[in-house]
Amino acid sequence: MLKQKATDLGADLFGVTKTTKIYDYINDEIKEVAQTLPFIASIAVRIQRKVLETLIDGPNLIYKAHYRQANNLLDKITFGLGQFIQSQGFEALPIPASVITDWVNQRSHLSQRHAALHAGLGFLGRNGLIVHPEYGAAIRLASLLTDMPLKTDSPVTVDCGACYECITACPAKAISPDGIEKFNGKACFELLKQFEKRRGIGVMICGMCIKACKGVNND
Repeated sequence: MLKQKATDLGADLFGVTKTTKIYDYINDEIKEVAQTLPFIASIAVRIQRKVLETLIDGPNLIYKAHYRQANNLLDKITFGLGQFIQSQGFEALPIPASVITDWVNQRSHLSQRHAALHAGLGFLGRNGLIVHPEYGAAIRLASLLTDMPLKTDSPVTVDCGACYECITACPAKAISPDGIEKFNGKACFELLKQFEKRRGIGVMICGMCIKACKGVNND
């Protein structure tokens, strides 16, 4: 029922995990309330490939606009789901798609990627992003915590395999062939700060590894 509602509101992907699975990745601001909401719905919308194809050496204005539109859509979806859940007599806490509580470590109210990982929306790629087997990293995420009883999903069982496209594409050279454990977050963050200064950008976005990532066997 909730999945169909999310789809009606514009979600491309929907999955559910237990809050306890990612409790260590929940910000203190919402941690106490999160203890009363045992389920997390993870929602994704796709980033359109033709927008990504316009990227050459980092973010441009069309990508920035599309990025913001995706975030706005996700927030409308989680807000609408929250209203629906309340109408059914349950409680909900929507988590925005892009509100950062710690810029240095790039953290929000909860780890959207870990929620998506456990909810089966994709696997954690070498680029540190959730990679959907079909859509690649070209998705944006939001989450919603609730006490509405929901059936949980299982993580996917595939990974990057022999694909290293994001390593070549990364302008910061932050991605390692040895996996996410060797990801150079500092190098990525420093380049994002430079991209933020580009005329008309004003936000720390890139998009190059997202453009390069096309999922599993989707060359």
